[in-house]
Amino acid sequence: MSLKMIQSLILNNKKETKDLYYKGKNCSDSDIADHGIRVRTGGTLTFDTYFNAFSIKKWKKYTNLKNLKLEIKGKGKYKITIMAATSINKQTFKEREISSYIYNDHEKNKHMINVPLKDEDALIFFKLMSYENNTAFYSGGFFSDINEIENKDTRIAIGICTYKREDFVLSNLNTLNNTIFDDNSPVKDKYRVIVADNGNTLSCDELNNEYITVYPNMNLGGSGGFCRCMLEAFFRKDRKTEFTHILLMDDDIWFEPSTLERLYYFLSILKEEYQDAMTAFSMFPIEDPCVQYTKGKIRENNASKCLKYNLNQQFFKNILINEREDADPNFSGWWCHCIPKSYVQSNNLPFPFFIRCDDTEYGCRYDNTIITLNGLGIWHPSFEGKHPISMGYYDRRNNLIFMTESINNITEETVQIELYFAYKYALYMDYDNAEINMRGKQRII
Repeated sequence: MSLKMIQSLILNNKKETKDLYYKGKNCSDSDIADHGIRVRTGGTLTFDTYFNAFSIKKWKKYTNLKNLKLEIKGKGKYKITIMAATSINKQTFKEREISSYIYNDHEKNKHMINVPLKDEDALIFFKLMSYENNTAFYSGGFFSDINEIENKDTRIAIGICTYKREDFVLSNLNTLNNTIFDDNSPVKDKYRVIVADNGNTLSCDELNNEYITVYPNMNLGGSGGFCRCMLEAFFRKDRKTEFTHILLMDDDIWFEPSTLERLYYFLSILKEEYQDAMTAFSMFPIEDPCVQYTKGKIRENNASKCLKYNLNQQFFKNILINEREDADPNFSGWWCHCIPKSYVQSNNLPFPFFIRCDDTEYGCRYDNTIITLNGLGIWHPSFEGKHPISMGYYDRRNNLIFMTESINNITEETVQIELYFAYKYALYMDYDNAEINMRGKQRII
């Protein structure tokens, strides 16, 4: 076997989100690229964070992970302490020290540390304490021997549906070209990008390359655009790459490229019983980038609910709560959501809602596991108060269509509940919203 880095440490020092990556005391991180994070005597670095703590319990549950090692690259005299933690309940958690090591490196040096695994641990992380002023931390990550158990056929299509959001899309494609598709990327040949351009505003000649293909598309909304991505990934006869998964991605998100490496390695060693699982990314609002909006969703009693809603991931207690599988999601938003090929069949494509409820309906139609994982998350503009009132039409219409399917029961009571929304708007003399809501219902009732 040979070691593979299945989760690299991400050292992002952007002020607004730094606590999602690392926490430092008596540190300087103004020039990480050249000098690393410098830690003065008595200073500490801790990686018990959203993007850098390792979800050991879930990797052991869902994959064939056999061992785990931590690599760190540093300089100076410092102590590395490997920790494990788990949530006892929503109020308390416990930590334990796994091992500690003292290093005295006069030059940059790498160290590989074995991490013993125990069933009760939810997260693994480490902390560094400096014994002298010239200590610096440069990089690191979690490794495993996975070559013999890796499914080498894992290939992921990134499907982006867009309508006139050129700035976001061009920025994200540029990021992918410079990271995932860079010559030094370990997953360079594992991903390809398919863009369904509903607005016909992107230049195919300028953007298309070996890894990215832009398809001008009719304006068929989100469901039609993402369906086009699925068709291009799995049903185009002349396609050279055989994809095993499609990662649906909104056109207005920010993401960490390293999370796509993690996703690949996670999917490549899934246990047989989870080969057909979906993998959902958490969503953080761009306007409040440390507070998780949702980590998967659940629909029951004809209503949808965000799981782990409004959970501030700056605090380690909340990160551990986030790892608890106390409610199983049955769908997730398509801002970043990975679906296996086995589910995308010619008779099982997204319902043509145009917009709204397409991800809900498609996910709830799926009767299998949806996995969430610490560190798999993106940023998306907040939904609060930003939708035009016309969305009320699609919300009401599509919700009623959804309720007529076999997985939901539409009754007189549920119709009355739906009518209540229009009556409420009328009562408060918000007649535009009342009319839009009634028009959505008239299509179905």
